[in-house]
Amino acid sequence: MGSAENNGETNPAWQPAEQTLMFCNNGFNNTPETSSFADDSLKTVFVISQNAQADRNKLRGQDCMARAVHKEWACHVLCDGHGEDGYEIAEDVCRTLSSVILQKIHDRADASQDIEDSLVEESFAECENKIKWADDEKPRTGKYSFIDSPDSEHHGKFGLVKEYKEGAEMVTIQFKDGTPDQFEADFPLTNLKGTKYSGGCTCVCFIYHIPSKRAKIASMGDSRILVIPKSASDLPEHGDEDHFFFEPIETTDKKVVGAMTKTHTLKRHKERKRIEDSNIHKFDIKENNGSLFLVNPDTTHHVEPTRGMGNVIMLNAGFLNKPEVSVSFTIQPETVIIGASDGIFDNKIWKQQDFLQFVTQIRQDHGDNVEQMADTIYNETLEKAYQVYHYKLIDDMSMFFSVAGG
Repeated sequence: MGSAENNGETNPAWQPAEQTLMFCNNGFNNTPETSSFADDSLKTVFVISQNAQADRNKLRGQDCMARAVHKEWACHVLCDGHGEDGYEIAEDVCRTLSSVILQKIHDRADASQDIEDSLVEESFAECENKIKWADDEKPRTGKYSFIDSPDSEHHGKFGLVKEYKEGAEMVTIQFKDGTPDQFEADFPLTNLKGTKYSGGCTCVCFIYHIPSKRAKIASMGDSRILVIPKSASDLPEHGDEDHFFFEPIETTDKKVVGAMTKTHTLKRHKERKRIEDSNIHKFDIKENNGSLFLVNPDTTHHVEPTRGMGNVIMLNAGFLNKPEVSVSFTIQPETVIIGASDGIFDNKIWKQQDFLQFVTQIRQDHGDNVEQMADTIYNETLEKAYQVYHYKLIDDMSMFFSVAGG
């Protein structure tokens, strides 16, 4: 173990003792695959399904999940990909991030201590750097390249590679692609740094110290984590202004409470203000069917989440690759932890208090059978999605469902 020399990054040859990746390419729409895990008293089920409909130009599901374990620590990562290479970037982030986090934890002098915010943030930054650039950093036709040409007006921008052939010394880059005033410019190969993917992904991460049952959560985008303790007194702290604030939710009878991570979208005041108050971002905001999209006016690219991994073409519009991180907290016995993509946590399908009430009911029905509970949540969500979306454009669904034993 140990860090790579000189660059502060982790050793790329390091691997956690266990690592499992889950994605769905079983060829069947809305037919989930599941896996069960146990980290001492914490029992977990992963559930994931695809909806690769032809009219969405999708060949497989774009969600992915990872579980990695090394010595006393476990890490669950869930990503929801979007864009041309959404499924590839989600898989790469799941694999890379879970490994980097665990390696950085065990590179510390005392690996059993609570995790510092900086460790999580540095892990996300290292993962982003690893998945952002092509392995040889050369431009690729149809992908974006970073322009490092101080004498050019396009220095510091990303442009679309019109065509690159191996051995060519000059490369044609397109700007404002897809718009009437599209134009091109040629750049020396030495002034370009090629990206690996087109698109990006949201990401939530649950990091758990098995002996102490201490946990930390990181989040970016509109995938979320819900924590439901047995008692309201065991809710995670909201933290101070430097930490991520959970959104408290409760059932209508106020007998059950939970804490859910907030989304990073333009509907969240803090996120919109972050982008609008910046004097370096160039962006538009577009509304469609009740959703707000962040738009890069130079390329017309747009995304709904305002944070995530990848999406290099959106960085100049205010898209951010930095997560928000919770304070460390203790997972008390009988606590439920649910991490899910917006295919599950869709406010058109579930009102938050209704979802909380439903989880409470199935806990009474199924006791500690996490497999049955996860299966029931998935099936009920799918039925509701059919009703809302009339059997069309059902989103990929991914979820990890955990229950802490005594």
